[in-house]
Amino acid sequence: MTKAFTFIKRYLLSLAGCLYLLTVGVLRREHREILHEITFRLGLRKRPVPPPSGPTLLIPVTEAKALFSAPPLVSVLEQDVADGNVSGYELLVISQLIADLKPKACFEIGTFDGRTTLNMAANAGTDCHVYTLDLPQEEVDKTGLKIATGDEQFIKKESSGARFSGSPWAKNITQLYGDSATFDFSPYEGKMDVVFVDGAHSYDYVKSDTAVALRLLKPEGGLILWHDYGSPYWKDLTRSLNDLYEGTPSFKSMRNVMGTVLVVWRK
Repeated sequence: MTKAFTFIKRYLLSLAGCLYLLTVGVLRREHREILHEITFRLGLRKRPVPPPSGPTLLIPVTEAKALFSAPPLVSVLEQDVADGNVSGYELLVISQLIADLKPKACFEIGTFDGRTTLNMAANAGTDCHVYTLDLPQEEVDKTGLKIATGDEQFIKKESSGARFSGSPWAKNITQLYGDSATFDFSPYEGKMDVVFVDGAHSYDYVKSDTAVALRLLKPEGGLILWHDYGSPYWKDLTRSLNDLYEGTPSFKSMRNVMGTVLVVWRK
């Protein structure tokens, strides 16, 4: 009964808000921007791509086929793309990298809806375990470092990992919660074959998460993947990866996969 009352209350408030926006509210500029955003979210309009005014991309580009001797056959699950997901082609590349490497343990920083998590688990093999860390929405205002403008919308969601929940691969996935700037990674350090960094997109978080990724990798080697390099929406992330590439000799082998915003580095 309480849930029904809450739903009706929210529905009526939303209805009143929509009526206001579509009448007198449209006279205010900031409200017209909200109406534009609604059309984007409903898929009635394509979101315009911002002009390429971001930092110069310094990390060299490589073709995906250069990353493996022969691209392995993979399963690509949950093909539908939501705002905040990797693209379909990026998901294919990640799945191929996982299938080619055959990892025993993977760690993902930034679960979101679990679409990438699911595909990592599905293509790694039954003896691989995937750990994925996400920031609970109630902690969005208490992060150890400053998050980027725009990160908040991907943190504030009903649940993390909805796409792998209840799937046959859920048993191979452990959902962890916490702030990657303060989380205790010690139980997982030196044990990972693959680390996927797709958490907060601010300069400091990318730098911090990369330092964590290095500690998580096994001493004998492994793979780190970053997402959103070169994206016009995440300029600070691009600057952070540029600085890592230029300032850290071992990162000179970083490569941006052609046609994607993925960066790959092998230890």
